[in-house]
Amino acid sequence: MRRGLLLVLALHLGGCQVVADMIEEAKKVQFENSPPQKPKTKSKVDKVPKPKAPEPEDDEEDDDTPPTKVPAPVVKANVVDLGVAAYPKPTDGTPAAFSFKVPTLAPSQHKVGYDLDPDERKAIGKFYKDYAKSVSWKRLDEKSFSWKPPAGCETDMHCVYATLAKRNKPDIEVLTARFRARAEQQKLNALQTAQLVMAFVQAVPYEIPDDPFGIKPPALVLAERRGDCDSKSLLGHVILKSLGVDTVIVSSQAHAHTLLGIALPASGTTFKFKGTNYAFAETTAIGSPIGFMNPDLKSPSDWRVEYGP
Repeated sequence: MRRGLLLVLALHLGGCQVVADMIEEAKKVQFENSPPQKPKTKSKVDKVPKPKAPEPEDDEEDDDTPPTKVPAPVVKANVVDLGVAAYPKPTDGTPAAFSFKVPTLAPSQHKVGYDLDPDERKAIGKFYKDYAKSVSWKRLDEKSFSWKPPAGCETDMHCVYATLAKRNKPDIEVLTARFRARAEQQKLNALQTAQLVMAFVQAVPYEIPDDPFGIKPPALVLAERRGDCDSKSLLGHVILKSLGVDTVIVSSQAHAHTLLGIALPASGTTFKFKGTNYAFAETTAIGSPIGFMNPDLKSPSDWRVEYGP
């Protein structure tokens, strides 16, 4: 993960890199060890000012597009096949294949494919480069970059996350529909659905991207089968939000890491933000349950909400 001193300079901190300690105090989180309260079913993300390049004009959840309908998953040889999610339509290429295990479900083994049209892949890349150019993003060296954030985005990276979430939502919705179909088929509750999605996100191979801001667009995380902690956290956020699960993205400078916060009742390490309890959720460690946090990540505690309601 790569982040920077906002406004001007980004410094590489090693591993999954995070934003420098400039986020307002209101976004600082405090650890709790009791299960969170019953979550909200939906939340809003701060609106983002429009820069010169294409930018989300409203929240990525705020549209009237009906959920995509897909066939029910098929269970064969104790493996749940969610099918192939293709956008905008199937191609002649080989879909990216993912296999993952959800210990809390039976059958636990799942598989799903993702097929992104090459022209759409290029379009996403161009959109992202145009946005980076509009905010004067510039790589200074292998470990740092500079940029001029839009008004309202001087203290964190929420405008970058919002831009990518908005642009990539249609590309991701076809995959979200596969998880929705599985949840409906097995009558999963919200926590079980979140466990299904998190197991999938954790199974995406870890790799630090060479994209602007060190964040790979969610659809490209899928198409290329790779991403780091913040890229995978954004992917999980987009999917879970579309499924009605309240999530936030939290980052730590000291630990050079990014996690998700999920507003669902889960045992383990939680924190409160704007009156809502969230359970920490790891996106890079396969098999890590919602609420689990590596003890080494608890001190020092400089975790802050970087993107959320």
